[in-house]
Amino acid sequence: GTRVTHLGPTEDNVEALINDSSVIAGVVIVATGTTRRRLGIPGEHKHMGRGIARSGRADRDRFKGRRVVVVGGGDAALENALLLAEIDAQVILVHRADTFTARKDFQRAVHEHPRIQVRFFSVVTQIEACDSAQWLKAVVLHDGSRIDTDGLLVRIGVDACLPTIEGFEPPGGFLPRHPHPRIIGAGDCTCPDFRAIPVAAGQGAQAARMATVVLGLRPAYDRT
Repeated sequence: GTRVTHLGPTEDNVEALINDSSVIAGVVIVATGTTRRRLGIPGEHKHMGRGIARSGRADRDRFKGRRVVVVGGGDAALENALLLAEIDAQVILVHRADTFTARKDFQRAVHEHPRIQVRFFSVVTQIEACDSAQWLKAVVLHDGSRIDTDGLLVRIGVDACLPTIEGFEPPGGFLPRHPHPRIIGAGDCTCPDFRAIPVAAGQGAQAARMATVVLGLRPAYDRT
């Protein structure tokens, strides 16, 4: 239940706004991870866990034999489409561009799968569903066309979960490892391209080591 919303770094410390209270720290390690991007259309949050799937792997039994629209063109979107198609779901893969960015073996498998249809140059703009329904009715695309579907799964990338840092704008929305001498980034919130548990764990250990140096608890080149 604790949320850091703002960091105000100075030469000597960092003032952190935590649950509307101010806390002074010598060093702040930011390891806040990422959150999945959403379409930002009405009904998307309301129907989460019902007609809108959280994961192709976690929800695959529930969507067995159903029609599902998967939105996205990267590895995650195509992998989830294949996972759902494996359990007899009819998958419509919707992508805003004309080509996928996913790796070639995923692309080949998607194009060859008999239960996956692909809709390029398409953007979902509306969800049709009853408030208490277990399944969706349809999704509407930007051109007004309608796809009847029981479910929707969105995989259009991730954004870093970051507090506001006074006087600093994260390039590309992700945090550099050292945005300030007293602020250290670690883990997925610093990695726009490659996120993995071993990488995050190593960066966390390195950030802790660097914090002791900044605080004067250990010399910068202490090898012991």
